[in-house]
Amino acid sequence: MTRTQLGQALRLGLAAWTAFAVATALGIEHAFWASMPVWVVAQPWRGVVFERALWRLLGTLIGGGIGLVLLTLSPTPWVTAVVMAALLALGGALTHLWQGVRNYLPMMTALTIGVVVIPALLDPSGGFDLAMDRLACTFIGGVSVALIVGLFTPKADSAGFRAEGAALAQRFPEVARLLLDTRVPTTRKDEVVAEVIHLGAELETKARLVAAGSREGYRRMAALDAILAAGLALLEAATEAARNFPTREAAQRLLSDEPGTGPLPETGPLPRLSRSLAALGAAIDELQSTAPSGRDLPRLAPPANPTLALRGAVVAALASFAGSAMQILVGGFAMELTAFSMAIFALVMGSLPQPKLIAPKMAVGVVIGAVTGAAYRIGLQPHLTGWLDLVITILPFIAVGAIARAYPRTAIYALDYNMCFMLASQAGAAPALTPDVIQSAIAMTVGTLAIVVCYVALPRPGPALIGRTEARLAADLELIAKRSEPISAQRWTAIWGRRVVTLAIELEKAGEALPRRVLRLASAGHAAIDNRKISAPRSR
Repeated sequence: MTRTQLGQALRLGLAAWTAFAVATALGIEHAFWASMPVWVVAQPWRGVVFERALWRLLGTLIGGGIGLVLLTLSPTPWVTAVVMAALLALGGALTHLWQGVRNYLPMMTALTIGVVVIPALLDPSGGFDLAMDRLACTFIGGVSVALIVGLFTPKADSAGFRAEGAALAQRFPEVARLLLDTRVPTTRKDEVVAEVIHLGAELETKARLVAAGSREGYRRMAALDAILAAGLALLEAATEAARNFPTREAAQRLLSDEPGTGPLPETGPLPRLSRSLAALGAAIDELQSTAPSGRDLPRLAPPANPTLALRGAVVAALASFAGSAMQILVGGFAMELTAFSMAIFALVMGSLPQPKLIAPKMAVGVVIGAVTGAAYRIGLQPHLTGWLDLVITILPFIAVGAIARAYPRTAIYALDYNMCFMLASQAGAAPALTPDVIQSAIAMTVGTLAIVVCYVALPRPGPALIGRTEARLAADLELIAKRSEPISAQRWTAIWGRRVVTLAIELEKAGEALPRRVLRLASAGHAAIDNRKISAPRSR
């Protein structure tokens, strides 16, 4: 490990241990929850740490309140199970429909609903204490991670981000010139278009982390979105202009240092090309400004992934209800842990960008954490005589988890190891019989592995994504034709541009390239808008 990684491990371990020690000193029954925010909230940049901590606290407040209301008003456990499944489905969907770091809010709200409701499903009277414990532990863990980890976490590299954004902005006109060059093979044109769009999508994702916790950062993120919108519009216009000689030659002059094109037509690819260049220049100026204004630049539609939202909602609902049903029918603490694991890990895995690839690694972390936690509870917990023994004996396990979390090769495994170790160990709780501990650890592991198997079994994204995106764009074209009021070219660019970027992100996960033919559908939409502009005066 490098010195930087060791320093991060020290801070993570100290924050997690301090949170646990404070929670146990205050007599909180579920004190092991206090260390969990440390493993999740800790991020590479300070702004993300603080903003995630804020959303975690708000999500805990909202979710705890909703959980208490549900437990109070629900007439039977079955009604509680159905309503909770619907609420968790909503949280799982919003995680993919909200943009940036703020999508942590619906996930934390849904997680807290599960944490409060599932243990009290058969005995709602305990819901208030659970909600208060959860809120107290979230606050303690959030303060610990903010003071010990957040303040020593570096700020985002804003200068480097601006440089990457400027390089992307310069790349779009270069690719547009290449598209207009008849000497370049079609395959090469396809490659560079896919490359620059994938690069833009990747930088947009990074921008949402760089911007976190900073008003100026969010303004610069808006400028990057404007660069992406203008760049995509430029590629579409160049692709359409390249289809015949007169427009291709005029477009080449527009992209040269001395255009000299004369008056432009009112419709067609040439005015779109000119507007895109102007928008790109304005976006670059805003990105590089020492004091970005946050002015309303033409941008893409807000990012959202309805396909992932639907998948996350369905899995969360089914997992929550299935676990709750088993808990109601069978009862017992072990079945409660199974239901808890199914609901929580369905939400966690559903929020990941590539759950199919990460799920097996999560399974390894879960198994190791459950086994280690059970070993702690069986071998050490019965012999503890007080608070000092508890916080000292837990320290080596937290230290190992912190080192693993800070080391890149084990970071993914360590996240679930740390969470499941604390859950299986029930650190701070009363000792339990060995068979009960083993049964609980197995139940928690089985519940988690059931969700892992579910996500591994889901088909990987691939060529079907392209067909679905093309079908959505075709449906958009039909809506444009049916609308009584025409939409603007800027609005159409925002719609198709977002669909193309979303497709690029998903194809990147599958290791596939974006096909350039999707730009043809974008051009068809612009042609429909232009035709309505031409026919409108005649109809009058």
